[in-house]
Amino acid sequence: MVSKKRGRVNRSQSKAVPLHKPDIWVVLSVALLLIGLTVLTTVGSSSLTGNTIQSVGYLNKGSSLHLAVQDVPGLETVFTHADEIIKYGKIIVEVDESIPFDRAYVSKFKVSSEGKFGPLQFTFKVKEQDLNDQGISRYDLRLYHSVKEYSLQLLKVNHGYIYYVVTVPSMGNFVLGRVEAVVEEKKAEETVQKPVAVPEQESTEAVEKEALEPLVGRVAEMPSEPEQKSIWTRITNFFKNWFN
Repeated sequence: MVSKKRGRVNRSQSKAVPLHKPDIWVVLSVALLLIGLTVLTTVGSSSLTGNTIQSVGYLNKGSSLHLAVQDVPGLETVFTHADEIIKYGKIIVEVDESIPFDRAYVSKFKVSSEGKFGPLQFTFKVKEQDLNDQGISRYDLRLYHSVKEYSLQLLKVNHGYIYYVVTVPSMGNFVLGRVEAVVEEKKAEETVQKPVAVPEQESTEAVEKEALEPLVGRVAEMPSEPEQKSIWTRITNFFKNWFN
């Protein structure tokens, strides 16, 4: 009787051993899930979410980072790479209307980071009708980084939108705005005819000539001195003969 019970107990214990195997799969699944979340946050989560504030858990030196932007007018993507090993870093792209600019513009924004990153490549997508409404042609748009001006490379025009790309060396304050029309203003000034200055010698001679001409006419009208004397002599002799 006892031996049978022991046999039953042994058989039940042998069947209970495989129950511990699924725990390994649970651990592996959690580990894979954590690894996947880490990869998304370090490399591609910004491309999926379009946030303007991108947190970086870990990034090796030289690894690229692609950030899709939706909150800055005209700015579509930012592409850069890590210049050092970055742990718990961050890139922030945000609108800043306080940046000084005295011409028509599409957007004012600044880019900052926690961690050292390399040059930035911006991709812009601008509606051409919006540019025309502000008096900006597709070739008059520039990117200003503080006082530095960068020309935009026109990628394509598609369904009324113009796509540009430009690379800048570092982060900071940026303005996507109209180029200063210095060349056109100078040409307009050159076309204005300036009055020709009269030389002093010529103007003096003209004045002297004008002053002399009336005098010459008056002298011609007045009788000479001998003629005046003969007339008075005749008048005197006439009255003498009259009274005599």
